[in-house]
Parts: sequence; structure tokens; C-alpha cells
Amino acid sequence: NRGSLLIVTLWIVTILGALSVAVARYLSTEVRLTRYRLARFEARELARSGVLVAQQLILQDDEPDVDWSGELWAEPEPLTLEPFKGRTLKVTITDEDRKLNVNTATLEQLTSLLGDAPAQAIADYLDAKDGPLVVLHELSDLEDLDETAYDVLAAHATPYTGTAQTGGPLNINTAATITSSSPRF
Repeated sequence: NRGSLLIVTLWIVTILGALSVAVARYLSTEVRLTRYRLARFEARELARSGVLVAQQLILQDDEPDVDWSGELWAEPEPLTLEPFKGRTLKVTITDEDRKLNVNTATLEQLTSLLGDAPAQAIADYLDAKDGPLVVLHELSDLEDLDETAYDVLAAHATPYTGTAQTGGPLNINTAATITSSSPRF
């Protein structure tokens, strides 16, 4: 009797141990998922806050017809939001209307911005594409468009069209400075 009672006790302890390991793994997974959901919620709310801050900065523009790099919206200060301790919100507003429209740009304009090979690759892609480019990221897989050229393109071109966007003039008051190591502009 004593031997069988010992075997039953060992089985019960083994089963309880296995159950406790399973519960611990389940709870560990739930804690990680909860942290992920909280981080996603914080990121979404910070993004919404950034949009609202950007809207307020644009509304505070005294002369909306004239843009220059000293505008409040051009380089806003980073904000620390109280509900999200340790998080900083930095708002960047880009005047897309003053960038080169990649959908209507000529090969010469793209060449002067990026050089021959990347410009030709973009022109070929746009010719083969049915409809306009929706986001610049569509071009990131082109072989001849390396990371440096893509960064220059993202800084100075846009697929978005606005009322004044015709492939349009570069606003020298709000355009970023191009260093000598960048392709010519």
C-alpha cells in the first residue's frame, strides 16, 4: 500500500508541476501581449496628438501665403506629454506642395535630382505602371535606386498632388540644404 501511495503522490506532483509550467507560460504570453497592446495604444495616441499639434501650429501661422524656415510650424520644439511619461513627441510638418511631383516630373528633372540611372529606372517604372504613383515607397524596390538616392527623392519629391502642384517650383525658403555628397539638384 505504501509503495502505491508513493507512486500516486509522485504522479500528482508531476501533473501539478506540468500544469504550473503551462499556466506560467500562458501568463507570460498574456503579459507580453498586454505590453504590446499598451505600446500600440500609446503610439496611436501620440500620433493623434502629433496631428493635433501640427494643426494648431498651422493655424497659428500669421502669414499663410508666405512660408519661410523661421515659421513656428517649420521647426517646432519637441513636446513631452504627461500621460506618456518618458515619451517625447516631435512634430515635423513638410510643405508637400513645394516638392517635385514624381508623377508629372520629366526625365530631365529626375536626372538633375538623382542622376541618370535612378531617374531612368523611375521613368521606366512610371511608364509601366497603370495609374499614378500613390506613395514613394513603391519605388524603394527599384534596383537602380539605392538608399541615398531614395533619401534624396523622399526629401525633394512627392507623389501627392495639391492645388498648386504641377511638378512645381521648389520653395527655396523651406527646402532643406543639399550637401555636396548628395546628387546634384
